[in-house]
Amino acid sequence: VTSQHHHEPASNQQGRRTRKRISKRQADGGHDVATGAYNAAGLQGRQFGTFGRYENECLAEWMAAHFLAHSPHGNASVVELGCGIGNYARYMASRGFAWVDCSDGNPTIARASRGLCKTRNLVQPQHDLPRGDFAYSLEVGEHIPQQFMTQYLDNLDRANRRGLVLSWSNSQCAKTGEGQHVNCLPIDAVVAMMKARGYTHEERPQKSARASMSKCPNHAVWLASTLMVFSRDGPASRAK
Repeated sequence: VTSQHHHEPASNQQGRRTRKRISKRQADGGHDVATGAYNAAGLQGRQFGTFGRYENECLAEWMAAHFLAHSPHGNASVVELGCGIGNYARYMASRGFAWVDCSDGNPTIARASRGLCKTRNLVQPQHDLPRGDFAYSLEVGEHIPQQFMTQYLDNLDRANRRGLVLSWSNSQCAKTGEGQHVNCLPIDAVVAMMKARGYTHEERPQKSARASMSKCPNHAVWLASTLMVFSRDGPASRAK
């Protein structure tokens, strides 16, 4: 009896390994678990131009009013890091800001946001980030693997001159698993990190921002317990 062995071509083996890696990285409910960024599947059920259950239009109104009121020249510029499908940035663009820049790690964000936002890897230094008067980053930090947290915070520093609005969840945490947060932090820990970077925790505006969200019930209501507001102490220093 002659035994014949079939040898799979090396190119097929490599392709199979690549597909396996991609499948593993994207298994987290539409996330790239290596970076925390959404992929196309992560935007299912969201619609550009319409605030859904994952966004809060009343918070968008509050942020726009806050940024404009605290701009020394009346028409602030603003940067969003981790823009989801782009609805917050779209709202900002409708409010007369000098300019709005929005980005996300999702490779499909330019198409999903109809050209408004661009793809940036937020866990790597982004030296091309424009520096706005203000920045905001909502529901991002808890998805960033801990080993990349410094790079993410450095990018936040690069993005603003005067302050930022930030959320960071401390719930639904796990190392792996679909839809899980991999880097949950309590509010006190985030506040301490930001103070070490030269920010002041603005509790009165934070209380106002959280209260504003109740006017839009059933829309990202969880942000009312994780949202923080910071102002910058002194001149902004460019992160390396």
